[in-house]
Amino acid sequence: MANIVVQTRGTNGDLVPMLAIGSALRARGHAVCVLTHCAYSQLVRGAGLSFLSLDHQEEFDRFIEDLPLLQSPPGSATFAVRHLLRNASPECDILMEKCKHAESIIVERHMSSFSSRVVAEKLGIPLITVFTTISQVNTLALLSELCENTLAIHINRFRSEFGLTPVLDWRAWLQCSRAIGAWPPWFASLRATQHSDVEVVGFLTHDDSEAGDIPAPLQELLRSNLVVLITGGTGRWVPDAKFYEVCASACHLAGYVGVLVTRHHQLVPEPLPPRIMWFDSLPFASAIPRFSLVIHHGGAGTIARTTISGIPQLVLACGGDRPDNGEQLEQLGIGARVLLSDWCPEIVAHLIRTLSESNEIRENCKLIAKRAREVDPATLASKIVEESL
Repeated sequence: MANIVVQTRGTNGDLVPMLAIGSALRARGHAVCVLTHCAYSQLVRGAGLSFLSLDHQEEFDRFIEDLPLLQSPPGSATFAVRHLLRNASPECDILMEKCKHAESIIVERHMSSFSSRVVAEKLGIPLITVFTTISQVNTLALLSELCENTLAIHINRFRSEFGLTPVLDWRAWLQCSRAIGAWPPWFASLRATQHSDVEVVGFLTHDDSEAGDIPAPLQELLRSNLVVLITGGTGRWVPDAKFYEVCASACHLAGYVGVLVTRHHQLVPEPLPPRIMWFDSLPFASAIPRFSLVIHHGGAGTIARTTISGIPQLVLACGGDRPDNGEQLEQLGIGARVLLSDWCPEIVAHLIRTLSESNEIRENCKLIAKRAREVDPATLASKIVEESL
């Protein structure tokens, strides 16, 4: 039995793939501890995994508010200093204590920490990196430049606290000994990746943490209507309230009932158009298969859950890899995307009708969902981790 520490920062969509891997490893007899935000304590413990907190609630709230910084290189540098490096030394202390036992492994979500890399190097233990999006692989060269040109002084300062020499070759330092890709091989084949050594396993979802009871008013609505789900994810990836305003108005124009889901109440249109409901959260594993269409921001977690549910998707893409993710869905014939310059109710309403009423798209969604479910990604990922012992 190995001692495995799973480390991740980010939104629910960043946590879920790590819970999937951690749960699979626990089922195979390993001791698994998840080091993440305080806000995810209940989700981690509900999955039967040990929990260690990285922060307190105010720090987590600031982290979520700052996520839009990641949409530019200068912003990424500011974000890294503010949220990955400021408390790097105490974080290393936690990891050192947790990994002092024999046969320890750290499984990190890409770019959720620099501390895990330092501790793995110091203790000489395996470090497994999980890439949740293809773009994370294709931007490793940019990350190397960011480290060399901007972050080097910060990283080397806390490396010295643990008796490690300064990094001179940043590309080599960021090289992964083993890397897992959280998407199917056929999904990645549509976009060239620059690193073929990433071991792609499939969409890493975690039904236990994403399932639950659907609120009674929504159950009644879903029984008798064609309903569109509108979600911009749990982070602040959508730039402002325009995302929800356009989507809600478009549903009204198209004649569909809309269900808007966001915990960021300040983004909810006031007043809501007729036949539009708002929930701060929903159990997506239980709810998404009941919808006719999902409109979302293009995040990897939402794409994974909606794709395996066999539901058409409309991506209102803005920033990061989300426009590319929307293009991917178009190429698969299971969705469409609208770039920020075209965000208007009339365009979105037309696509709502097209995607919801197309038999071809419905059939494509069923076929792709079946293909995505032909493998057990979490088990494949856990075997990769075990091979590193």
